[in-house]
Amino acid sequence: MSEIYCGVDFIRIDRIKQAVERRGNKFVRRVFTAVELTDCLTQSGSWRWPSLAARFAAKEAVAKALGRGLLGEHGIALHDVSVVKDSLGRPMAELKGKAKAVFNEIDGTSIALSLAHEGDYAIAYCTILCVHNK
Repeated sequence: MSEIYCGVDFIRIDRIKQAVERRGNKFVRRVFTAVELTDCLTQSGSWRWPSLAARFAAKEAVAKALGRGLLGEHGIALHDVSVVKDSLGRPMAELKGKAKAVFNEIDGTSIALSLAHEGDYAIAYCTILCVHNK
């Protein structure tokens, strides 16, 4: 039997920008992986705010698809989900720690991620295919 688990999240881009402006590098290092930060920097060294916000939304969407969210005792740690690009530039979620453990528990076989931003908002949608061999 197979199931598809879904998660979605959207965020105001300014929310991420304001958090970075208030908390600086401490916030950035707590939330994003090194790969994500590299992908979201322009050549001049400034942030691509829509890209950062979309990656934050992706972490939340993945955590929701896993049935856990980001908060609380059973929540997924922010660094346990990293948004990377495949060879064609498509977003992919790399899982580790609790996120990877939950993915294995639910018999996850593949994960798909879609990111978008327009105007003041960024959105992420995640689907996880689970195949149960029972």
